[in-house]
Amino acid sequence: MKNKNTIRAILSLSFLLFASCKIEPIFYAIEKEVPLEKAVIKGNLYAMTEFGTKLYAASGKLYEKNINEERGWKAVSAPGFIIRVASDKDDNLYVLTEDKKLYTSKDAKNWTAVSIPGSITELFDNKASDAN
Repeated sequence: MKNKNTIRAILSLSFLLFASCKIEPIFYAIEKEVPLEKAVIKGNLYAMTEFGTKLYAASGKLYEKNINEERGWKAVSAPGFIIRVASDKDDNLYVLTEDKKLYTSKDAKNWTAVSIPGSITELFDNKASDAN
């Protein structure tokens, strides 16, 4: 009788041991992870908008990349410390600086100051509610 109980216990433990090994161990999954690339946009991302065939991001500097690319962010020239970026369809790109100055550009290269009475605190992108 003792032998039967011992055999049952060994079979039960071996079944549990082999049944639990079907899932890959966590260390195997960690070894297969792809290493992260170095961040191009550092710090806080304040705003992002689509303009033409590019995507623009504001994070102190202005960054751009092609819409259809997964990577490829690069800093572009813009006036001041950029805290907001927005566009009105495909005509103008707007940036708001930390000192509340508004600039516009048709090509994201040549910037023109926009004079508006009062203080600007926020920019909104017209494409945010675009139904197309």
